[in-house]
Amino acid sequence: MPPVVQVYEVFPSGVAELRDDWCALGEKSVEKAFVEEMKEKRYVVSTVRTDGPLGKDVQQIQALYKQVNKSVQLHSYGPQVFPEKATRFEYGVGSLEEVLAASGTDSVVFIMAFDRVSTRTPKTTMSVAVADTTGTILWYCVKASTGEHRLKDPLGSALLVEDILSSFPKRAK
Repeated sequence: MPPVVQVYEVFPSGVAELRDDWCALGEKSVEKAFVEEMKEKRYVVSTVRTDGPLGKDVQQIQALYKQVNKSVQLHSYGPQVFPEKATRFEYGVGSLEEVLAASGTDSVVFIMAFDRVSTRTPKTTMSVAVADTTGTILWYCVKASTGEHRLKDPLGSALLVEDILSSFPKRAK
């Protein structure tokens, strides 16, 4: 799936404005960094576009995943941790069989990132999830930083993606 990146500029007054131009830069930077990092781990990555033949399905799946991601972060990491979710990580988005068959792949990667560009309180958060054909999330990682990783910046994106994928297994030959 294409990465979903939201970059906000926070003004000294505290007003936050979503910057579409920075979001587009962030999406490109994150996608490029992810593809390069996965190549090093011996995976083949292809991106399904929201404007292609699967566009409507991709948008619906991403909208659902956005809610699942929110639940994962809230109930597995806090502040409203459900002990059973922390010990038995079981999340999913429903069957992805049709989309995967149409795209010629066997798994889906979801990347969601948020960047608050601020001189006072910068914060960047990124989560990555891998789901199988049933939609079950098999691997999940979330990382946050306070200003070290600007998503609109290719180097900042690459460093955060590298950090997140450091625990992702390398593909066997």
